Amino acid sequence: MSQHWFSVLPGSRAPLCRLYCLPYAGAGHTAYRHWRPLLSDQLELALAKLPGRGDRYKDPRPASIAELADQIADAIASQGPHRFALFGHSMGALTAFEVARRLVQRHGLAPEALFVSGRRAPTAPGSLSKVLQLDDDGFLAHVRAMGGFPDELLAHEEAVAFFLPIIRADFFWVDQHRHQPGPPLPCPIAVFGGTNDGSAPVELLAGWSQETSAGCSTELYEGGHFFLFPHQQAVLARVQQQLGLAAVPA
Repeated sequence: MSQHWFSVLPGSRAPLCRLYCLPYAGAGHTAYRHWRPLLSDQLELALAKLPGRGDRYKDPRPASIAELADQIADAIASQGPHRFALFGHSMGALTAFEVARRLVQRHGLAPEALFVSGRRAPTAPGSLSKVLQLDDDGFLAHVRAMGGFPDELLAHEEAVAFFLPIIRADFFWVDQHRHQPGPPLPCPIAVFGGTNDGSAPVELLAGWSQETSAGCSTELYEGGHFFLFPHQQAVLARVQQQLGLAAVPA
């Protein structure tokens, strides 16, 4: 099941921990593939391959983030007890949170840490309904303004025709998701935010502290919604620090 759900990129030594990374809306598992050389050789990188995209394009797409989280949690649990952490950006952060809850509540498996990037707290208000009502040109303009996708990709009509239904469906997942109150996670949560992120403004990050009994930290970086990639070296250094691993020198 692991090979079906995850592309695992090991380091050169026996892993001390595995980092499961969940993609943002519209992205596939390859969004984080370039992180491998930036990580400790004792940190194994496991990139989630979601149904309905990439090499799983023909696989049935889950009806909701809740259903997706069920499936990912089961896939992780099938690996048996192991030291692991979860990372997600934007939609991936919301999914990672729901996966963590299921692993704890249904499988008795607690992550070493949950890393959430570019995502407002689960209890914070938000809606994508107005964005989803835009026509394709307006929706594409919104996606372009977010800055997370290469202009060269968006310049090709065939690529856009393939890509837009996927990201629209992902936005619908996020818009339809409703937070269900539950016990706080027993693992720390590290929150990463952009100073000018309109999708996850700084004031809506604080609520993440309510979702853990093990401490919550927040670090801000200059930039908008996709601040993550210009600052990925610093973010990954913080991830590895939290996991007790030495960061790779810049």
